[in-house]
Amino acid sequence: MRIDMRPGVRELETHFKGVADATRLRIINLLSRGELCGCDIQGVLGAAQPNISRHLTYLKHAGLVIDRREGFRVFYRLAPAKNETLKNLFE
Repeated sequence: MRIDMRPGVRELETHFKGVADATRLRIINLLSRGELCGCDIQGVLGAAQPNISRHLTYLKHAGLVIDRREGFRVFYRLAPAKNETLKNLFE
């Protein structure tokens, strides 16, 4: 038997999956202070660039971060809280 979840529950599940990793939680914490370049995040966390890129992509697909390109650099920031649930999650 399959239980259909309401759209809000699916969205919440996606957000929680996005933060279900210590590195992604650390990235969220860094971005809570403002926008950062991917290379800055890599430097602070001391992790390999492909590893950080993978986590940032995961966070982006989970709807938790957004990015913008400026030349060769990509800058990341927390996604605007579309609802109270995401706002509370970021807090």
